[in-house]
Amino acid sequence: MFFFHKKTKTLKRRMANSKGIGLGIGLLGGFWLLPYYMGTDLTLSLQWGIVLWYLTFGAVIGLGGLLTVCPWMGKKCPFYGAGSWRPLWRGGFTGAWLNFVLAIIMYDTFAEIMSYFSSLPFANMDIVLLAVIEGFIIGAFIDLLSTKFGGEGKEIL
Repeated sequence: MFFFHKKTKTLKRRMANSKGIGLGIGLLGGFWLLPYYMGTDLTLSLQWGIVLWYLTFGAVIGLGGLLTVCPWMGKKCPFYGAGSWRPLWRGGFTGAWLNFVLAIIMYDTFAEIMSYFSSLPFANMDIVLLAVIEGFIIGAFIDLLSTKFGGEGKEIL
């Protein structure tokens, strides 16, 4: 735990926070919640795929925290909003995009997983839309916590 001996905000702290939160969400979903719903049909490769996906998910969102200025225009992006709302939109849109791409690539696996959740009211929605909503929520959560405890922009370099 030598990364956390100072009270300053650093890139190492932000990346450790975002990867740790992503790993925690992956372990929660892959090894605790999904086996409860899928039972014996769940494969170990799918479980580890979920864990590693959310670890990567956290890493990408953690690196996204460096961007507080639009790289092409050199100004703060207008869709980021005020400073306190910036992590919500930045992490949310990044997470939504990552899960959108994953849902397009692995549509059949997502359909199989959602068949086990058929008793829930949202299970009849489009799978890609559900993945995008879930990615937005988890991405915003990861970015909000990473920004709070690890900082953002030039202050962490």
